Amino acid sequence: MKAILLTILIIICTCNNRLLAQQASIRQTEFSNARTKQKMNFFVISKRKKGRFDLATRYNIFRTKLKSLFHGKTFSPVVASSVADMQQKVEKKLNKRKAVIGTIWFDSHGKYKKGYALFFIGKDEVNHLSVMEGSIQNAFKNLSKYTTDSSRYVIGSCYGGATFRRLINNYTDSTMMKGDSLMIALGGNLQKGTVYGSESWVMSRPGLFLKRLSVYGSPGRKIFHDKVYKPAWEHVGQWNKYSVSNASFKKANAITLNSNGHLIEFEKPYHLKKKYRKNIRKIVRNLQPGLVNRKP
Repeated sequence: MKAILLTILIIICTCNNRLLAQQASIRQTEFSNARTKQKMNFFVISKRKKGRFDLATRYNIFRTKLKSLFHGKTFSPVVASSVADMQQKVEKKLNKRKAVIGTIWFDSHGKYKKGYALFFIGKDEVNHLSVMEGSIQNAFKNLSKYTTDSSRYVIGSCYGGATFRRLINNYTDSTMMKGDSLMIALGGNLQKGTVYGSESWVMSRPGLFLKRLSVYGSPGRKIFHDKVYKPAWEHVGQWNKYSVSNASFKKANAITLNSNGHLIEFEKPYHLKKKYRKNIRKIVRNLQPGLVNRKP
């Protein structure tokens, strides 16, 4: 009799455990589905250093915070002092909304004179080497649990995806920009999605977030008409993209953001327009030596 009762108790406990496991699985599925349905877009801006006035950064902070008042459920600006700070703030927003990453735009200045592709998040310089090291790598990897195959990451700095050889100031030597290495390493840390980077200048015009060509163009200052910038002029308006799931690196069309901060890729690259090509050829022919070292 005792053996029969023991058998019955074992059966009841086993069934109960299976039921609890099924309920936990259902809750996890529901949570995952909710997380999959909700996507959040982010515009990451470096926190301004004390005593340094950067009009472009201040403007971007103002306009993105204003936009978040109307699109707070799907869009959020993040002002970060470091990559780790950015990760914590993005993760906090995602957990609050039970969301995944839609688009992240890393707004930054490039540094052509350094001779390699990079972008800044606060005090941290993210390049093809630093993105694979220490706290920078850990921060991006910590965000990987919020990524999907449809997540998009935009290196919003000039030359952030540059693959050309940058001329040295004597015009006889050159160095690889390694934007492709940066994009591939960043995508590897985030594990899913697609990374975008520009071969040349990124002009964050007021039209950004209006779903039109707004990040193309070139700087007007005379210094940028030095011969050292010839590769940048020859690649104006050209973008690259790296798909993590396909491990494929290829050309991308012109991109911008819509009103929710979601990445839009146009059907055609604007730099193939005949009028544009003619204008660029004229600029390249008229580039001069010595402008980068000339005193104002």
